[in-house]
Amino acid sequence: MSPFTFGPTGRIVIAPEQRHMSALLAHQVRERPDSPFLTIEGTTYSFKTAQETMLRVAAGLRGLGVREDARVAALLPNCAAFVFVWLAASHLGATIVAINPEFRGRLLDAVLSDADCTVVVLHTVSADALASVSPAIRARIGAVIRVDAQAEAFDGQISLAELVKKQSADHPGYPEAKGTLRSIHAISFTSGSTGPAKGVLITNNQALDAACTYVHATQLSSNDVLYTPFAFFHGMSTRLGVVPALIVGAHVVVGIRFSASRYWQEASECGATVGQTLPTMTALLKALPTGAFDRTHRITRMYNSRCDEGFESRFGVRLVEAYGMTEIGLVIYTGFPDRRAGAAGKVHPDWEMAIFDEQDCPVPAGQPGELVFRPRAPWLMTTGYVGRPDATVEATRNLWFHSGDIGRQDEDGYVYFIDRRKERIRRLGENISSFDVESLVSSHPDVRECAALAYPAAMGEDDVRIVVVMAEDAQLNARQLYDWLTGVMPRYMLPRYIEFAATLPRTATNKIEKFQLKEAGLAAGVWDRNAHLPDLRSKAKNVDPDLGGLLAIAKQQ
Repeated sequence: MSPFTFGPTGRIVIAPEQRHMSALLAHQVRERPDSPFLTIEGTTYSFKTAQETMLRVAAGLRGLGVREDARVAALLPNCAAFVFVWLAASHLGATIVAINPEFRGRLLDAVLSDADCTVVVLHTVSADALASVSPAIRARIGAVIRVDAQAEAFDGQISLAELVKKQSADHPGYPEAKGTLRSIHAISFTSGSTGPAKGVLITNNQALDAACTYVHATQLSSNDVLYTPFAFFHGMSTRLGVVPALIVGAHVVVGIRFSASRYWQEASECGATVGQTLPTMTALLKALPTGAFDRTHRITRMYNSRCDEGFESRFGVRLVEAYGMTEIGLVIYTGFPDRRAGAAGKVHPDWEMAIFDEQDCPVPAGQPGELVFRPRAPWLMTTGYVGRPDATVEATRNLWFHSGDIGRQDEDGYVYFIDRRKERIRRLGENISSFDVESLVSSHPDVRECAALAYPAAMGEDDVRIVVVMAEDAQLNARQLYDWLTGVMPRYMLPRYIEFAATLPRTATNKIEKFQLKEAGLAAGVWDRNAHLPDLRSKAKNVDPDLGGLLAIAKQQ
C-alpha cells in the first residue's frame, strides 16, 4: 500500500503513521528496489542498497547507545556517510545535527552545547575539531565516529566501517523503526547572517511536508534526476533534495560543492532534469560568458529563484520560486507550472498568513508589513530554538510565527517578498527594499553583485550604502555608476555611499553577511555623494541628497 495519495490540489498527502523516512524508504524498496536513489562521490546507491546500508549503520549507532531523542552531530562534508548516518539516526528516532565541518573553537562549542550532542561523527576535514572545543563540551560527548581511514590517528574514536562490522557480528538483527510525526527529525542551525546562529528544532512532519511542497512546486516525479550542489548542513540539499527524491522515487545526484563554472557541465554529465539554485547562485551563473554546456543539459526546472526571462531564455529552464524558512518549511508557493512574475506564490493550504505592522496589528489590504504565519495542522512548525526559550517566545509572540520579512499580498492572493525587516532602509519617509537596490545596481553590465544596507543619518533616518563587486576586467568608478543609477532608480533610492570590494562576506550557506559590513563601517576612501553634491545637482534632476543637503537645497529653491 502506498504511504501517500494525491490530494485535490495535486499535493502529496502522506498518511500520519507513514510520516517517517524509514517508512518512505521501505515503500520505495518495494516499488523500485534496483532503481537509482542516490549518487555521490562517484557511487550510485539503489533504494535497496541504501536501505541495507542504513540499517547496518543504525545497528552500529544502537550499539553506541543511540536511542530515541538522542542527538547525533555530523561534522561532515558532502559524502555518502552523511546520508546513511542521517537516515540511520532517523530510523532510530534520534535527531541529526548537521554542522559545518569547518567550525572550530567557540563556534563549535556553542553549537554542540546548544544541541547537547552525545555522538559526534567526524571526517578527515574535521578530525581536529574536537581538539578545539572546551573540556566541558568534550566531556559531554559519549562517542566519536570517524568515516574515513585518514582520521584513524585521532585517539578515542571508532571508524564507521569498524562499528558497522562489529555490530553486524554481535547483533545480526536490525533495529526496528522508532519515532512519530512529532519526533525531532533534525536540529538545523540558522546561518546567523543577522546575529548568532540558533538551532531550529524540526519535526518529522515539518521536514516531510516541506519536501511534499517541493514536489508540488517542481512537479518532481520518479522519472526525474535532481542535481544539488549544496552542502549537507544546508537544508536545500537534504530536506529539499534527498527527501523529495525519497518521497517520489526520483534519483538525486549530490555535488561536492557549488561551482558556477562547472555547474552546467556537472548537470549535463549526470543527466539532471531538475536543478537546485539560490538567487545569488543564479546571478553568478548568469554572469558567466556563454559556454558549451549552456544548452547541452536536460534541466527543465530550477528551484529556487525569482522569475528571470533572460536567464530562462539563455539556459532553457523555468525558474521556480517559493518562500520558506527553516522554522516553518515552505509556506508560500504555487504548483508547477503556475506562477505570477514577481510573486513567491500563494499561501500553503495548511497555513494561515497575516501581515502585521510593528505593533503586531494587521495592515490594510495590499499594504506591506511583516509576514506572520501559523499552521492549521499539528507539528508543521518548529517546536522552538534549542536552548533559547527567549528567542522562541519572541519569534512566536501573539500566537504567530514572526518571519522578520516584509511582504504584501495582492487581491488574487499572491504574496510578494519585499525585504528583510532588519535589512530595510528608511529614507525620506520611504521604506526602501535592499533587494530592489541590489537588483538595480546588479543590472549594470559591469557589476557582478552588490550588497545594499542602511547607514545611520540625521533625524533617525537612513542613508543608502552599497558595496559593489565588479565583473572581471570591468573599469567602473563610483561616479560613473552613480550617473547610471540616476536613470534607473527613483531619487529616494539613490545611494549616498558607494564602495568597491573584491568579495562580500558570506555565511557557509552563501548568504551575504551584512552585519559584518555594518560592523566594519565605511571603508577608507568610500565615495560620498555629499562631497560631490553641487556638481551632481547641476547634472542630475533626480538626485536625492542626504537630509542635511536636502534642507540646504530647499532653502535655495
